[in-house]
Amino acid sequence: MWHIQRNIVKKFSGLSKKDKDLYNKVVALPFISRKTKFETYVKELTKSKALSTDEKRYLEDLLSRKDKWAKHVIKSQFGGGVSTTSRVEGLHSVLRKYLTSKSSIQNVFYCFREIEDSQIEKFNNEFYTIKDVKSAETLIFLQKIKEVYPEYTVKKMVSKYFKSLDYTQTIEKSNKKNEMKW
Repeated sequence: MWHIQRNIVKKFSGLSKKDKDLYNKVVALPFISRKTKFETYVKELTKSKALSTDEKRYLEDLLSRKDKWAKHVIKSQFGGGVSTTSRVEGLHSVLRKYLTSKSSIQNVFYCFREIEDSQIEKFNNEFYTIKDVKSAETLIFLQKIKEVYPEYTVKKMVSKYFKSLDYTQTIEKSNKKNEMKW
């Protein structure tokens, strides 16, 4: 989203001089999380006479691929807290904050604990926003987490579902109906 926004800033720099309000709306597009607001901005942008032909063409092309970059679309898909490289960049920021050539071993462990807590919190926040947590697809996903991650991590990630859900039957039924590829 950040990279898309940087490209929008470059492509619409002329608009910033003509219509600052419209420019701010086009620059905000990647980070709008409500579909209605996004669509309102797009409608206003596409009807505007302030946009050049090239700007309108670029906007149309960008909107044809909005499922790859628009926050209101991406947030409805489960990604385990990953949004492009932002997760890695966030981790690097924590590493730079705590680790230097003079760091103690205590700082190293503190750094990794903060990274772990942050990632688990992001994962849980996203997981708990799923509308149908008991769906077969979600339950299969939980089973895969248990298979891949160590028990320590599983206890921290979506722990209340692992403790309270008996999802084995749902998974078996779903596996028979259609095979999921992982």
